[in-house]
Amino acid sequence: ATIQIGAKLGYKTLQQTQQDTLVKMVAEQLDEKLQGRAAVLRRVARQLSPMLSAKPAELRRAVEGLVEMPEAFNAVFLAAPDGHLVFSTAVPDGVRLRVDDRDYFRDIQQGQAFAVSDLIQGKQTNAPGVVLAVPLHGPGGELRGVLGGVLNLADSNFLRELAHSRVGTTGSFCLVSAGTNPRYAMHPDVARVLSPARALGEACGADHAPAFLEILT
Repeated sequence: ATIQIGAKLGYKTLQQTQQDTLVKMVAEQLDEKLQGRAAVLRRVARQLSPMLSAKPAELRRAVEGLVEMPEAFNAVFLAAPDGHLVFSTAVPDGVRLRVDDRDYFRDIQQGQAFAVSDLIQGKQTNAPGVVLAVPLHGPGGELRGVLGGVLNLADSNFLRELAHSRVGTTGSFCLVSAGTNPRYAMHPDVARVLSPARALGEACGADHAPAFLEILT
């Protein structure tokens, strides 16, 4: 009996180690994808900087030709240094919006070279999402705009794809935001996105103990 229990515990430990390794690998892949999208924004910012005297519709068309959507972002926008929206690929021309109340915009204003927002809701759609942002600088290094890329958590993108991936037979991935009020940034149940979550010990909201050989990470 002792040998049998030891074998079961050994298998459980092996399963846990394998799943821990899988989660670490997925986290590293997510970081790589975010850094790749930051590189896309920086490239577009460099190409837009000499064009800022053009009309907003022309700037939007230029961006649509430079960025693959939704492969890279669900939408891309440009905000003026005062926070007024210059254009967005997801907002009709002429719609007046401001983003100076957003954390990522303030981070760029304060000199950050790259900013990632907290979980936010779109001003037009109320859809949950995350914004990646970089500055547009003028010849003298002055801030001439903030370029943002939107990952809509209710639309098609690499985060949604991960939310529907499986771990083993019944396991799943979730992503919880950092900060003082952690919330689900990604969950296989879309209705739970933006709802409160635990910062530590999170198991995608599972409220029952896992089976002996079924480990949730």
